[in-house]
Amino acid sequence: MLGRVPQDGESSVPDAAQFRRVELTPMGQQRKAGDVADYLASILLLLSCLATLTACQSQPNVRRGGDIQPPWAGQLRGEGLRGFVVTEEFNRRSTIMITATNHVGILKLERFDGLEAESAHRMIEDGIMGLEALYANALSPYPGDISNRVVTEAAYRPKRVADGAHAAFLVFANDRFGYGGTTADQCVYRSVLAWRYSDHSGELTRIRLFVPRGVRDEVLERWLRSIACP
Repeated sequence: MLGRVPQDGESSVPDAAQFRRVELTPMGQQRKAGDVADYLASILLLLSCLATLTACQSQPNVRRGGDIQPPWAGQLRGEGLRGFVVTEEFNRRSTIMITATNHVGILKLERFDGLEAESAHRMIEDGIMGLEALYANALSPYPGDISNRVVTEAAYRPKRVADGAHAAFLVFANDRFGYGGTTADQCVYRSVLAWRYSDHSGELTRIRLFVPRGVRDEVLERWLRSIACP
């Protein structure tokens, strides 16, 4: 489409104001759009870096062939730790969790650093209460004339073998290393559940050992006594 033909006395070349209106305004809009795009790209890059950092902190590091020793074991010492090979390590802030195996069982250590004695004892008591709650007598979903309560048989209840900062229990565990089983088919492993607290370092370690259910309690208690936490 042809533009308007200039009349007499009119210039065919746009003046400066027309030029700014026609040419500079679109370029300014492009520049603003570019600034917004750069800002959004910076935000996306920052979010990507944060996501990568979080993933690195939360994903376990698989280890092969390393014995349990400092820094994994922290202040724990003893013959009972020998022969275990670390297969997984998980670090998050002031907590370290490792899984190790030997030819007999699976050992899981969860260590909390920088705890005052009062906080450590409170965590131990909370853990004990949580364990005992799994075996507390509960109301039966099908109450009858004889009893309306479900009672855990004594053979499947936790057996306390130590108290205080070195509290320990012998417990049956299921195939997912969970506690609370009350029947023979649920109880796949015999487990040691214990805590060790060091006043010197402020480290609290929760110890869980899982072995075949046929291992005698005396063997497990002897293993537990071999682990010290100065």
